[in-house]
Amino acid sequence: MIFATFASVVVALPAMARPAKCLIEVEGKAYVDGPCDFRPLSGDDGSFQMTGESGKHFAYVYVEGDGKASAHWNGILGESRAHDPLGTLTRDGACWSNATAKLCAW
Repeated sequence: MIFATFASVVVALPAMARPAKCLIEVEGKAYVDGPCDFRPLSGDDGSFQMTGESGKHFAYVYVEGDGKASAHWNGILGESRAHDPLGTLTRDGACWSNATAKLCAW
C-alpha cells in the first residue's frame, strides 16, 4: 500500500527542467545561445519548452509526428507568454528549423 501511494505521487509530478545548451534563433539572430533550462512537456510525443539562462526568452515546441513540429516563442522583446508563432518546423538531429527559425537543445 505504501509503495502504491509513493508510485502514484511520483507519476503525478510534473516534468522537471534540466540544464542543457540551447539555441533560439529567429530571422538569423540568436536570442538564446548557451545554457538553458529544458523541460519536456506532458505526454510522450517529445514536445518541450526551452528557456534561456537569463529567463528573458523561451520557446515551446509541439511535436506533431513525422519529423514535424509547431513552435511559439515569447518574441524579440521577451514577453511573458509565448504568443509569437514560429510556424511548422522540421527536425534535424537536436534541432527543429524552418526558413525563419531554428530551435536546438543539446
